[in-house]
Amino acid sequence: MRANVRRIASLTLTETRLFLREPAAFFFGLAFPVLLLTLFGTLFGDVPLSSTSELTAFDFSLPALIGAFIGQAGIVSLPVFLATYREQGILKRYHASPVSLTTYLISHVVMHFGILLLMALVMAGVAAAFFGLHFPGNPASVLLIGLLSVAGLFSFGFALSGAVSSPQAGQAIGNFLFLSMFFLSGAAIPHALFPDWLQTASMSLPLTHVVQPLAGVWLGDPLSDHLLSIGILIALVPLGLLTARRYFRWKT
Repeated sequence: MRANVRRIASLTLTETRLFLREPAAFFFGLAFPVLLLTLFGTLFGDVPLSSTSELTAFDFSLPALIGAFIGQAGIVSLPVFLATYREQGILKRYHASPVSLTTYLISHVVMHFGILLLMALVMAGVAAAFFGLHFPGNPASVLLIGLLSVAGLFSFGFALSGAVSSPQAGQAIGNFLFLSMFFLSGAAIPHALFPDWLQTASMSLPLTHVVQPLAGVWLGDPLSDHLLSIGILIALVPLGLLTARRYFRWKT
């Protein structure tokens, strides 16, 4: 047990260093979310969420964007990293080592979760310092939804990584899925502005069940208002992991 923990910690540290050495990964993992948040704050920082509320549209935008970037990490970054390592033969060398698939995947989850947590803290700090962020929600509820979102969408990403044949395919498929869900989940355009049929259709997208409950509990909703989304995120974990276990390939 201790050996596995040390192995995961060592592998996570190595993967984090490699991640941060990539300028594009650093930019889109940390800098770009803050720049996008600043744009949303400039546009919506003074727009009231409703005529009877002290909250602003920006108070919704922060958790919605955090949820969206959880999706970006799980649906784009994770499959592309794994496909790149597969193409370069790195996964095959891991497969021949004492490192198990579970250990390797856990290290990637921990690494990406750490980057996401840092990103969320920086975004919240910028929002509080420059845009008067309000937080009427329950921190424990927000943390729970955040952890379920990471578990659900990372499992989805592991399943996707078994289907893509190359980093280029992973990038194309991942970006198509993410950008489609980004605009339809309510992260970029509020759900209230959608026609009824589009609101209904968007409920079939995994990212919708991250953005809506995360923003909802941030703004004070009880968890009971989002039981459907919680159930879907929980269901994604075994479905994604079983699919990944069935189709994951160590080499091309």
